[in-house]
Amino acid sequence: MFIRPCYRKILVSLAIVVGLFLLGLLGAVPGLGWVFGVVLPYLALATFFAGLIYRVMSWANIPVPFRIPLTSGQQKSLPWLKQEPLENSHNTLTVMGRMALEVLLFRSLLRNTKSQLIEGRRLVYAADPWLWLAAMAMHWAEAVAFRFWAPGAAPGTVRPWKSRALTN
Repeated sequence: MFIRPCYRKILVSLAIVVGLFLLGLLGAVPGLGWVFGVVLPYLALATFFAGLIYRVMSWANIPVPFRIPLTSGQQKSLPWLKQEPLENSHNTLTVMGRMALEVLLFRSLLRNTKSQLIEGRRLVYAADPWLWLAAMAMHWAEAVAFRFWAPGAAPGTVRPWKSRALTN
């Protein structure tokens, strides 16, 4: 039986929706709570990380026809010129330092500048650290919450679902 390609996509989507519906009905069966409470979350997390690693590795394998430096700062050149190693990386160690600063401290957000026209003709740039401060507060609070409230947290951490006040 021949099905047009446009209808094939619709049928595949419909089959996935029906499968998810039947999976939800399966959750009502007594004794299968552990599948939805343990197996599926870990399976979803494993699928997410596998896809993330696959995507990053596929991006890393794309050939670059020529390098375009996107960094500012003094490049490593003449000995009497002071180089900016974190601004214009030239080896793996400085690239790792630059990446660590970006990932942990959101360096690019800290350098966020706000442009404004003053008197209709003059363009003025000013620092705008509020976005950086909000991003830092949110991400570090999230990291602390994950560390102390996660089910797999280290022994001795606070776990409110195991507190005596909730069980009495």
